[in-house]
Amino acid sequence: MSKSVHVIIPYFQRQAGILRRALASVRAQQGVDDVHVIIIDDQSPVPPGEEIAASGLPADAVRVVQQANTGPGPARSNGLDHVPEDAGFVAFLDSDDQWLPGHLRNALDALGEDLDVYFANYLEPEATRDQFQNHGRIVLAQHQKRAAGSNCYRFGHSMIDQIIMGNVIETSTVVYRWAPLRSLRFDPNLRNAFEDHAFWVKAQELGRGFAFSTDVEVQYGRGVSIWRSTFHAGSERVLPKLIDQRRYLVDMLRRHARLPEHRQKIRAQLTSTRRAAVEHIAHYLRRGMKLNRDAIKAYLRSDPAFVALFLPILLKIFVARAAKRETAAGS
Repeated sequence: MSKSVHVIIPYFQRQAGILRRALASVRAQQGVDDVHVIIIDDQSPVPPGEEIAASGLPADAVRVVQQANTGPGPARSNGLDHVPEDAGFVAFLDSDDQWLPGHLRNALDALGEDLDVYFANYLEPEATRDQFQNHGRIVLAQHQKRAAGSNCYRFGHSMIDQIIMGNVIETSTVVYRWAPLRSLRFDPNLRNAFEDHAFWVKAQELGRGFAFSTDVEVQYGRGVSIWRSTFHAGSERVLPKLIDQRRYLVDMLRRHARLPEHRQKIRAQLTSTRRAAVEHIAHYLRRGMKLNRDAIKAYLRSDPAFVALFLPILLKIFVARAAKRETAAGS
């Protein structure tokens, strides 16, 4: 069986040097020789040519695919369309992230011949504490230690339960076996959020199981990020993200929420999503900012009850904030 690894990198950056560092981390991989990079140039303002040349990767190991700007999910799917049929494995790497040198070798060792999807621990930008520790969502007693690889385990819990109750998989840590999962693509309807979660759900349905390592194998960076751009109050990307989040959650509730705690968790997230939409619109109204009517109409189509619930939710927000201010003043 082929041990070749095809690395899919969606690329859109406004700062030179970011892609070069990601590619240099691919070049630094140890113990894996047959590595090919597919860069999907999503109309990046910084073209990839000089970045590739400066990375030290052989020119014949890198392929650039140009496309109109569609976002990271569709870009990854386009990259998957260019993976050859006889490939061994696929790995994802975002252009602002970097792998540690043992990542690919550990992934292939952990997967062995009987598992199909691998993920690993990672560090957020400027973090000194890894994310598995931060989230506390991995209980090692639920998983089986693998004979091969560094601190590797077979995921022994329900992956659907893990994704619903607290996802632990980050895209730049993922490596998977190509043959059984080559039909998988990212949902084109989830351009702004949760396309990765939906991908892991489909991988669970099609694959033979997951392996993971508690080793930190990826350093996340701070380049252009659709997801992180929605963290800022007033960002125009907030409503598109919330629309995709609702679409994903409604689908999970309908198709995968088998347990009462699953339904409770998803319904709480749907409530939180609606509240976030109210807060976003209120933020714009308070500051006299122009609202994107098309985005609001799209959100209303995704959440028909929103109009009737807007004022009650807004009142609850104001009451909660007033109570918080009173508590702070009295302390």
